[in-house]
Amino acid sequence: MAACLGSGSDATIGDCNIRHGATCPGNYMRGAQLAGADLWGANLDHADMSGTVLVGANLSGARLTWTKLTGADLTGANLSNADLRHATLTGAKLTGADLTGAVLVDARGLTPEQISSAHICMTVLFVEGQQIDRDCSAAPPVP
Repeated sequence: MAACLGSGSDATIGDCNIRHGATCPGNYMRGAQLAGADLWGANLDHADMSGTVLVGANLSGARLTWTKLTGADLTGANLSNADLRHATLTGAKLTGADLTGAVLVDARGLTPEQISSAHICMTVLFVEGQQIDRDCSAAPPVP
């Protein structure tokens, strides 16, 4: 399990300062407790975030290409406009997550069940070869 040292703007995991706009490509964050973290616009490409708790985290506009999110808890997370191309999402919890405008092209391990309670609108999303989108005027699902 990755250790998160400090709090607020001084929190770090390895050499990654946990804050908005962080640049942490390839960082090892497996199992980190990052509930409510403010990581909007962060570069987390190729990071291993398997089993990470990101409940209610703000990852809007974050770069998460090729990131391992296997078993991560993204319940209620803001992933709007995030780039999740080629990310691995096997077993990730997406209940109430906001995927508005997110790009999930070639995301791995994503199932219809995982996204059934996520908010998707203008999202580039293919699951099992089918493009999925919902009416943007519809209210987001309640977790």
